[in-house]
Amino acid sequence: MPFSWSSIIIISMSCQFQISKRNDSIRKLKNNIFSVEKTAEAQNHRVITEAARLESSELKSSDAKKSKLQQEIIELKKSVESETQVHRESELSLRKVCIKHVHSMCSNLKLFKRVLTEC
Repeated sequence: MPFSWSSIIIISMSCQFQISKRNDSIRKLKNNIFSVEKTAEAQNHRVITEAARLESSELKSSDAKKSKLQQEIIELKKSVESETQVHRESELSLRKVCIKHVHSMCSNLKLFKRVLTEC
């Protein structure tokens, strides 16, 4: 059965309509993909910017803590040096007292020995 021109035109128009619908669907999908990509890029940029801001903030905080701890170390070293000096002076004083007592005891022993020998 041969096709008439009118049926060929109707079939052609139907095909063109289907092609047009698919082209529209493809165009919408491309637009959606483009929109998703742009949104993702913007979100990535926000995340990277926020991460950089937080890193900078944490670095400043870390530097402040480091500085505070370094100052505390300096103060503790000074305190240790001071306490060490006081301890050395105290130890020297005690040694002098001990030496005096030892000399005194030696003198007393010599005297006691002399007294014993005289007896």
